[in-house]
Amino acid sequence: MRELLTSEAEEFRKVIESIPSNEFSVTCQLHHSYPFAACGDSSMLLGKYLYDHFNIDCSYIAASCLIEGKEMQTHAWIEAEGYKVDITADQFEGVNKRVVVSKDHPFYEWYEPKIIRKISEYFPVELISSYNRIVSEVDKMNI
Repeated sequence: MRELLTSEAEEFRKVIESIPSNEFSVTCQLHHSYPFAACGDSSMLLGKYLYDHFNIDCSYIAASCLIEGKEMQTHAWIEAEGYKVDITADQFEGVNKRVVVSKDHPFYEWYEPKIIRKISEYFPVELISSYNRIVSEVDKMNI
């Protein structure tokens, strides 16, 4: 499972980076400054792709980093079979990998989940056009 999640997440990120940001809907975080401040939508999009193409029903995790009881920053990723899958963690200091697929990466120890949703139960309608744009590029790569 780890190999599949890693290869698909890496390919998905490459595709996102290959698409000019202005081709994403203005309501999508990818329209602005990927990977910075794009973790929520990126995670949702990757999760839907994994669900649609591999029947892997990931959990979307939105979390807060708490230091001395104060929320310092937020972040989001997906989880599947115990693996955290994150295609935007490198926006933070100390994370050097462009794609993180791990059960125990120390970066996530700082975060407390606030929202946990199954991708099969919730996908924002405002991301559909961006999702379709990404999938069309993935499909071209796999021909």
